[in-house]
Amino acid sequence: MTKTPDPEIKVTKVPKTTSTSVRISADDLYRQSTQFRYWSYRKQDLDKLRVQINDVGAEMTAQNIANALKSEEFKEQYVPGSIEPLTPDEENAIVTFYARKIPNTGQFFQMNSQIKATGIAFFRRFYLVNSVMEFHPKLILHTCLYLASKSENHFISINSYSKRIPKSTPESLLRFEFDITTALQFSLMCHHPYKAMYGFYLDIQTYISDVDHDRLNKCYDKGKGFINELLFSDTQFLFSPPHIALSCLWEADNELISRYLKRRFGGNEKKTKTTAPENDKEDEVNGEKDEAAESEAAKVREVTFDDMRRIIKQCSTIIKRALNPTITDARAIDKKLHYCMHPEKTLKRKREDTGTPDPANVKAKMESTQAQDPNQV
Repeated sequence: MTKTPDPEIKVTKVPKTTSTSVRISADDLYRQSTQFRYWSYRKQDLDKLRVQINDVGAEMTAQNIANALKSEEFKEQYVPGSIEPLTPDEENAIVTFYARKIPNTGQFFQMNSQIKATGIAFFRRFYLVNSVMEFHPKLILHTCLYLASKSENHFISINSYSKRIPKSTPESLLRFEFDITTALQFSLMCHHPYKAMYGFYLDIQTYISDVDHDRLNKCYDKGKGFINELLFSDTQFLFSPPHIALSCLWEADNELISRYLKRRFGGNEKKTKTTAPENDKEDEVNGEKDEAAESEAAKVREVTFDDMRRIIKQCSTIIKRALNPTITDARAIDKKLHYCMHPEKTLKRKREDTGTPDPANVKAKMESTQAQDPNQV
């Protein structure tokens, strides 16, 4: 006798599935990070963004001039076109100039490389959202470093911090903290190339068993120096940390790293999966992909030794372009920035250039003289 199922019980057939294990790579994890999603660009997109931010700053300069023209004294002496907004290159240069002050400040507080690198990253990211013609770098600099110390779990009280920063108070340092975190979209986790470089340092010893350890150590130390310098370039916005770390090692000893890459990637035959650089998405190499790689979240590609070497060379080129403005150039830009933010101060400059006394000072001097001698006309 056949047993019939209860009509109220729904019988669902479960399709047979083949159990497959999907391996999550480091590239997959990095692509889920806020650093990749918010702060990775193509070169042309990064340049376009800086132009847009500069346009906003130019509008603010125009508004500052319009407000200053409400003063009759300024209106009489103002020459149209005498105050010009900064260019995108000038903005980038002055941001880099002040960013280079962060390592020395961090060293004073005995902060490690990770904290200083995070402070520089926060500072540079902030000016991809705001113009220096709105927030002067001097107002943002120390707050970014203090915020970095908190995000990297290096505790220091705001009172202790402000006491060692000249002309600052706890209130002045915390004044723009919310503006900075808002500009960062509250994404405070930073991925730097230091850990990736150490990983390569270990991996090289695995693939090259007879490596000269003295040579490898020198390459590693020199590579860390390149990382400290590239923090002032656009590399962090264009490439992933492993690509940057490998490029720094390449710059330190390209012969050793070429040998490692040939063994690690198997020359032109063996292929491995890696994250494509953001500025090179058009050149992706087509390869056979499994189902996991087809998802939007796992955009990986197959690369050969030649592809990897090309990526490294592209990254190395940008590393060498790290800006290092001179004090003379920085002062000229800073002076121009000062008048963009405070157009009325140009009157004082004109008086100094022509030797004309300040009317306010003349009036104050006359009142003081009359107070001393009431009979003087």
